[in-house]
Amino acid sequence: MEEIKPWILVSIGLTLAGYMIYLYLKDRRIDHWPKVQGKVLCSEVAEEVDWSNGRRTEMYSPYLKYEYEVVGAMYKAENIGLVESSCSIQNFAENKIRKYRRGKSVPVF
Repeated sequence: MEEIKPWILVSIGLTLAGYMIYLYLKDRRIDHWPKVQGKVLCSEVAEEVDWSNGRRTEMYSPYLKYEYEVVGAMYKAENIGLVESSCSIQNFAENKIRKYRRGKSVPVF
């Protein structure tokens, strides 16, 4: 087996560090975004099948649809956070979506 070159590991590490800094700065900007109230229209766990590793894997994602109003215009959205997440453990998605009951008022940034 060929030895891994040190510069490859350094490159991977720097790329990951850069991505983490990007996510951190993106998260910090949210503190300055205007906040409005939205209403949950749909809240459920979405199930998908993943074949990327050559075998069938059930993947579960929290799915949320909500509406909100800004300066008299109505909008609909489906994202919960900055990063989409799915997992092969159904309980993970269920726990994440549990606080978003249909009809509930939620803050939107």
